[in-house]
Amino acid sequence: MEKLVDIGNIGKDTRRCRPTLGWYILRLDAGQESLWRVRIDVLGLASSVHSSSPLSLCPRSQPSSRTSPRTTGPGVTSRGVSDADIVSGYEDGTYKPTLAVTRDQMAAYISRAVAGGDDSVPEFSETPTFPDVGTTHWALKYIEYAADQGVVAGYDDGSYQPGAEVMRDQMAVYVARAMVAPSGEAGLADYVPADPRNFSDVPSDFWAYKHIEYCVEHGVVQGYDDGLYHPDWTVTRDQMAVYVCRAFDLATPPPPYDIGEYWPLGQGDTWTYSNLGAGSDTQIVSGTITLSGKVYSRMVYSDGWQDFMFVDAEGVHLGGMLDGSNQMTMVPAVLIPSSLQPGQSSSMTFIVYQNSVSQGEGSMDVIFAGVETVTVPAGTFPDCIKLDMNVVFPGESGTHWYMWLAKGVGKVKEDYRPFGEDKAYELISATVGGVEFP
Repeated sequence: MEKLVDIGNIGKDTRRCRPTLGWYILRLDAGQESLWRVRIDVLGLASSVHSSSPLSLCPRSQPSSRTSPRTTGPGVTSRGVSDADIVSGYEDGTYKPTLAVTRDQMAAYISRAVAGGDDSVPEFSETPTFPDVGTTHWALKYIEYAADQGVVAGYDDGSYQPGAEVMRDQMAVYVARAMVAPSGEAGLADYVPADPRNFSDVPSDFWAYKHIEYCVEHGVVQGYDDGLYHPDWTVTRDQMAVYVCRAFDLATPPPPYDIGEYWPLGQGDTWTYSNLGAGSDTQIVSGTITLSGKVYSRMVYSDGWQDFMFVDAEGVHLGGMLDGSNQMTMVPAVLIPSSLQPGQSSSMTFIVYQNSVSQGEGSMDVIFAGVETVTVPAGTFPDCIKLDMNVVFPGESGTHWYMWLAKGVGKVKEDYRPFGEDKAYELISATVGGVEFP
């Protein structure tokens, strides 16, 4: 059993954690934070805490200066575990990689990995083992399966605490128990960690010492750049995807695609395209325009048409366009989200204004249709993002086309022919960020 003790009832909240002596964050009801030195006695009770405001106590598990674990860079996605039917993301199509993993989610990860996918985890219809994981809890079958396999256990009070965040020491325990045969502590009975130990902050008498060393030895986890393991830091969903992939020999997830990196907008960047070999069109980023307080780059075409765009952490924003004396703006700006990943889609509606007069509602649907190698007159570009674009403006039937983007280059190809229009553009040459193609 994983031993937890009551820190004490301070203000409105009670938190439970292993008894330690160290820094904790005391959160004010107003949402502010300040650091206090809190001493935990042998019974795990917080003492000598004084404040005139109601406070709630929680462990300071990771300071803001935290760096990423070695070899698991920020933003690692869930491709490997998704392909293996271990994760499925949220209803909005996102994975939310930076959220902390909770104990119910951890049980789902581990159970699916051990069983070989979600469909292989047996349903559970008996009396639940833990009083706080009832028959209607979404993770009941995963928690019960993981408990039956000896991977997870409850606390001394009989609870499971499914919503509690998982720390790195706990993660190593769950993963190590799941990797061995037979699963659980029985499979680790004869395991003796190599000497010397790997981390100065994980002594040999640490409760999870054996499990952490086992995970290190089998290439599942590593320490941080400071040489420490930081066992009390929380595990995020992107990190957990990597750990599960390594532990169960799944494909290591590739780094995520950031659409903004495929859509350069530096002043003076220039692209020239052919249209089915009949003529060419040159596009250049030249100047800016301010719309609704946002500064957009002007993409100027050979025929005088202009698109207004900017790129930020959210993605690529298309705020409007200029055709002769007619300026159209979209409110809100059309967005291709930077978080869009292969197989995912994004839809939005917007109001179109022509010379400040509303024309009605438009819509955009974009699908991340895949990653392909594209050969055009300017060269061969591997790992191009393929987008399936469909934009409808008021009073129109819509425009549907495929677009291919190369990282650091931009648009290398567009094709409208699959959707009934006799248009296709291929990149002939470009100068982007001072680099010429070909």
